[in-house]
Amino acid sequence: MIANNPDMVKKCSLCIVDEFHTIYHGSRGALLDLLLSRISQISKTTFLIMSAIIENSPKLVSWLKKLNGYKIGITDTKWRPARTLRGFVSHPEEEIIRAKREAEKNGKKTYKTKLKTNLYFCVQDIWSDNKRQAYPFDLPIEMEVRFKKVLDKYYGIEKWRVEGYGNDVSRQLGNYLSSCNMPVLIFSQGTRHLLSEIDKHLKLGTFSQNLSELTKAYLILAKEELGYESELVLGLKNGIGIHTQALLDEEQLAVEDFFRKSSNGVLSATGTISQGLNLAAAAVIINTTKQYSEEESKSMSKTEVINMIGRAGRPGFGLQSLGIIVPQYPSTTTESHFNLDSDSTIYLERVDGVEETTSGLLNVINDITQKEINDEGIDDNFTLITNVAGGSSIKLRRDMLNKTLATQFLEDKTFEEALDKWNNWLTTTRSEEKELILNAAVKSSNKSSVIEAIYKTIDQDEIISMLKGKHEDRVWIDWLLNCLNKLDTRFIQENIHELFTSSTVMIEFMKGWITGYTILDLAKILNNSGIGTLNESKLSRSNRTSIAKAVKIIKEGIRNISHITNAYITIVDLSLNFDESERIEFPSNFLALSNFLRYGVSSEKAIALRKLNYPRHICNRLSGSYLNTIR
Repeated sequence: MIANNPDMVKKCSLCIVDEFHTIYHGSRGALLDLLLSRISQISKTTFLIMSAIIENSPKLVSWLKKLNGYKIGITDTKWRPARTLRGFVSHPEEEIIRAKREAEKNGKKTYKTKLKTNLYFCVQDIWSDNKRQAYPFDLPIEMEVRFKKVLDKYYGIEKWRVEGYGNDVSRQLGNYLSSCNMPVLIFSQGTRHLLSEIDKHLKLGTFSQNLSELTKAYLILAKEELGYESELVLGLKNGIGIHTQALLDEEQLAVEDFFRKSSNGVLSATGTISQGLNLAAAAVIINTTKQYSEEESKSMSKTEVINMIGRAGRPGFGLQSLGIIVPQYPSTTTESHFNLDSDSTIYLERVDGVEETTSGLLNVINDITQKEINDEGIDDNFTLITNVAGGSSIKLRRDMLNKTLATQFLEDKTFEEALDKWNNWLTTTRSEEKELILNAAVKSSNKSSVIEAIYKTIDQDEIISMLKGKHEDRVWIDWLLNCLNKLDTRFIQENIHELFTSSTVMIEFMKGWITGYTILDLAKILNNSGIGTLNESKLSRSNRTSIAKAVKIIKEGIRNISHITNAYITIVDLSLNFDESERIEFPSNFLALSNFLRYGVSSEKAIALRKLNYPRHICNRLSGSYLNTIR
């Protein structure tokens, strides 16, 4: 946007960058670094950067001075808006010893028992003259814990270990606190679907709720989209909510409204809800501080955990609150001390952590210095920095790159090498086709490799002929789907969605999507192609089911394919409108193609209705869309 319209920031006097630490990582960080440098070129703005986790780094100060030469002001405070007392779950050491002895006498490989439980709260750096680091609170309930006899491969003997400790204890603790009229938020770190937690919570106890009319309305809309009643209905009526990316937007909104208005609800969620959402939680429970996926498990950063704990006790949403960590394995206590793993301990320090200053652009620049430039080189890294620079001169390109945070960590030799290769690459891309690909990448904010691939699927003679006439929405939709059908599977899986095993599956799914098929109908399309499992007599959204995979495509792939459709429109525009004096005006339904896919409807009238949050099939039906006949 800035590359195409630099005048939009020319008069900017203050640029506020919240969550500045995002500059540290990945392509998003690289883009932010380049954008701030470009803005400093175009305007005389003052920069205000904010983050709870940036360090007062000399390199950061030096970079800010280089941006605009203004005097630097630094405000460093330990104050946080969330008023949360941090603590952890622990058990008397003698309780663990007793349980293992009983398990051994039981004579079986598994054993279940109840343990006395304490909550220890930390006040480090608040009462620094007091040597006590944690203060105990004895819970009036005992926690049920499972033990299992497993082979210790190191010692070659069988030992008793706890099993499922984090899930079991988090669930019981959340249920107990909720029974004390506290709205409780439980963060689970697994990638598995959380909807199964509803039944497990209900077995512990229920908290009958009078759902608001708004929550009920969202659940009705969710039913229309799903094709069956959401599993959330039973949970929310009994005080149990689930929030995860695997839910539809309508379901997420229903859960958020429920929790804001509940005085004693339990909300089990993944980390996605920890990013900036304000909720009236009186207690946050962190179900272990490790993230689990099918490939690996890894410790969470202090930043991630602090963000989660910070969902409780937010001004205007709640009073003093509790942030409680349930460790992966039981913490034990004696009269003189407690034992807690080091991973959990660092999250409980009152002084919050900071992230080391860096830039996501560093990896891009280092990658550029390793590249061989040739005449065939359409390259995504070069396109990224060119997108931001626009049509700048060599001098301005040098200045923009030199003002980035990344250059604070580069040797002069590396900087010069990267700059030379960028300039050389631009020189090699001056053929008419490559110029169009680069311009389309800049204008549509896509990778050049994406533009290059979809450019080859467009029949120029066909599109010129079509634009001479007037066509119904269905004709343009068919044109787009025919173009998309020419893309190879590797491109589709890398740039649209990994679950599409062929262009045929993708096209059938997209036709169903814009026709208004329910999620269940779309799941059947996937299941018929061998993607996921589907038991229609017992519908489920566990990770392996076709329903869960259909939702995943909708949440991730629809955005991607809509973005690629914008690229198609941009390529056609640049191909045919190279002469502004003879500009071709495109029909509105051609320009609306990306919105057909984004909103899941098949006419311009249906788009207007969908923006009002009507279900897709109702939008198509009310608008008289032709694709309803497919359904």
